[in-house]
Amino acid sequence: ISILFITLFIAACGLSPQTVVIKPELSISETTPPSPVPAVNLSVTDSRESPVLGVRGGVYKDTSVIKTEGDITRRVKQELEMAFNKAGFNVGASSDTHLNVAITKISYQEIGESRVGKVETAAEILGTVIKPDGKFSKSYKAKRTKEVLKAPGKEENEQMINAIFSTVVQRIFEDEELLGKLKH
Repeated sequence: ISILFITLFIAACGLSPQTVVIKPELSISETTPPSPVPAVNLSVTDSRESPVLGVRGGVYKDTSVIKTEGDITRRVKQELEMAFNKAGFNVGASSDTHLNVAITKISYQEIGESRVGKVETAAEILGTVIKPDGKFSKSYKAKRTKEVLKAPGKEENEQMINAIFSTVVQRIFEDEELLGKLKH
């Protein structure tokens, strides 16, 4: 019985790797499109060095990584295209105005010693408007810390990561300076 208890205890100390799906959700209200309707070419790039977001904790740090699943740029671009079209832009039309959204950071960090006490998630993107008359770049960042009683499961981690990522992408649509560069 002692050997069984020790084996179960050691197994419980390790966390298996997790893979999360990035699915940003943006809330953009439909607006009356400006006249003329601004056209913009949109691209999304993943400038992160690795799909690994961080380590989930536990005794075996090498096996408890959390990372993103596959190519995240496609899903992000789809959501941005829908949001920009809803906001009165003509995304994909022939245009000299180009917006590149570069994903520069998505991170996940447990904060605590022997057990997970807090989880910190962070995201950062760089929005760059390129036009014949110049270039405008701005960085958008967000960070959240959540207290937890135990190591979060895959579903909760995915929700936390998508919430922080959605927040940082949403900031593009709240930035009048960037939107002004796209419209004029």
